[in-house]
Amino acid sequence: MDQIKQKQKMTYGINNYISYKDTPFMNDKNLIYKEYTNSLAIYDKYPVCTGHLLFIPKLNNTEDIREAFENALKEGEVQVQKKIIDGYHLGMNLHTAGGQTILWPHIHFIPRFHKDSGTDEIGSVRLARVGGHSATSYKNHPQYRQ
Repeated sequence: MDQIKQKQKMTYGINNYISYKDTPFMNDKNLIYKEYTNSLAIYDKYPVCTGHLLFIPKLNNTEDIREAFENALKEGEVQVQKKIIDGYHLGMNLHTAGGQTILWPHIHFIPRFHKDSGTDEIGSVRLARVGGHSATSYKNHPQYRQ
C-alpha cells in the first residue's frame, strides 16, 4: 500500500481511492475492453453511444494518466484507419464542478460517425447521439434521472 502511495506523486481530482481496483469502474458489470501496463479500457456503463469506452489509469499519477490518454488516442486512430468509426472525442472531467461523478481520473473515448446526430451538424460530444442537444442526452445515468 505504501509503495502505491509513493508512486502517486501528483494526483488529479479528489483521490477517494488507492487504486483503480477500489473504484466503481471495477464492479462485475463493467467489461474490460483491453488492459495495458499502467491503464485499462472498459466499456462505459452509461454510454453516450455505442462504442463509448473509458480509459482508466491504474494509479492516479501523471505517468499512468498519460498512458491512458495515449492508449485512447491510439485506439481512436486504429478505429478510424480501419474505417470502424469516422472520428472520435477524447475527454476528461475533473472535480465535481467539471462533471466528474467517479472521483478517479478517466478518459472518455466517444466514437463519432458522419450524421450520427441525425443532422449534418458537427461538433459537441452531446451530438454523438440523436437528440443530444438536450439534458436528456444523459437520461440513463442515475445522477440525471428525473
